Amino acid sequence: MAENLLETYGYKICILLSFMQDRAEQDKNFIDRIMAIKRQIRIGDPIDDDDQLFFSDIMDDVIRIAELGTKHEDFGKFLFTHADIDAYLPAKNNN
Repeated sequence: MAENLLETYGYKICILLSFMQDRAEQDKNFIDRIMAIKRQIRIGDPIDDDDQLFFSDIMDDVIRIAELGTKHEDFGKFLFTHADIDAYLPAKNNN
């Protein structure tokens, strides 16, 4: 029985990564902004409202991706087939 594409791990992770990429493209200093907010949090400086919303969205992305990786049964299969892990395993001699 064919699995519905919308229910596959690959589809779900690609959609989440696409959302994250869209968010990154909206701010040309995406990584610098994240690191600045992280430093502010670490030293206890207040964070303005815009940065709080920005950081909250980033955390939502990360949490959704982490949750999908821990709850979806195809996570390991997806990694194995899409990360070329099999290229690093010893070849089996089937003769």
